[in-house]
Amino acid sequence: MSARILIIEDNKTNLGLVVFLLKKFKYAYSTAMTGREGLDLIRRDKPDVVICDVQLPDISGHEIVREVKADPALRHISMIAVTAMAMVGDRERLLAAGFDGYIAKPIEAETFIPSMEKFLRADLRQGQPASALPKSVTALRPVQATVAKATILVIDNSSTNIGVIRRTLESVGYRVVSALNLKSALALKWASPPDLILCDVHMPDGNGFEALTAVRKHESLRTSPFVFLSSTIWLEQDRARGLAMGAQRFVARPAEPEALIAEVADCLAVVGR
Repeated sequence: MSARILIIEDNKTNLGLVVFLLKKFKYAYSTAMTGREGLDLIRRDKPDVVICDVQLPDISGHEIVREVKADPALRHISMIAVTAMAMVGDRERLLAAGFDGYIAKPIEAETFIPSMEKFLRADLRQGQPASALPKSVTALRPVQATVAKATILVIDNSSTNIGVIRRTLESVGYRVVSALNLKSALALKWASPPDLILCDVHMPDGNGFEALTAVRKHESLRTSPFVFLSSTIWLEQDRARGLAMGAQRFVARPAEPEALIAEVADCLAVVGR
C-alpha cells in the first residue's frame, strides 16, 4: 500500500523540489497551487499527508487546516506546514492552528523525506535514512574541492528562489553570491569575476535583456558566462536574440536539483571553468 501525498504550494521552484524528492522515494503525489484547489483535492482524495504552504494566493494554510480539522471525515489527515517564517513562537502558533508538524524553508533535500515520514504510519513509509539516500539525492552533498572554486552569481528578485538555488548548488560545493535586483548585482565588489551568472528574466528594475546588456558593460562581470532563468515560455526569436547578445543558454523553471546542477556543470565545462 502506497501513501498518498498532497502538496499545496504556489511557488513553482519549491513545488518542483518537493515533487523531485517524493518521486525519488517513489511516493504517489498530487499537487495544487491554490488553497481552494488543495481543499477540493483533500475532500476528494483524502490523502495520508498534506504538505501545505502557509502563505497562498487565495486562502491561507491556516484556513485550510481549520477546515480539515473541523471535518470528522478529514481530521485524521496529517497536515504539515511549510513556511519561510522563522520568528520565535511560529512553531507553537502553527501547531495551535491545527497543523501536526512544521518544516522550514528553504527545504533541505536530505532531511525533508525523514521529516515528512514522521507523520506517516510505518507501513506507508517508502524512504530510507539520510545515510542511504539514492545516488541522485546524495549527489546533492558537498563533493570534490575543485568544484568549490566556482563562484555563481544568482540575480533573482525572489528570496525563495535564491534560497532553493543556493541550497542546491552549495550542497555540491559551489560558492553562491546573490542579489535581489540588477542594481545590487552591479554594486557588488569582486576580487575576481564570478564563474557563472544565473539571472531571472523578470525583475523590478529591468528585464533579462537589459540585465545582460548591463552585465556586458560591467568591468567585473562582462567576461562571466550568462544564463537566463525563466518560468515562462520564450518565443524562438527571443531566445535567438538572447543568444546573439551573448547569453550562453536558457534554463526553464522549475528545474529539478539534478537538472540545475547538470546545467551549471555543463556551462562551466563549455567555457573551461
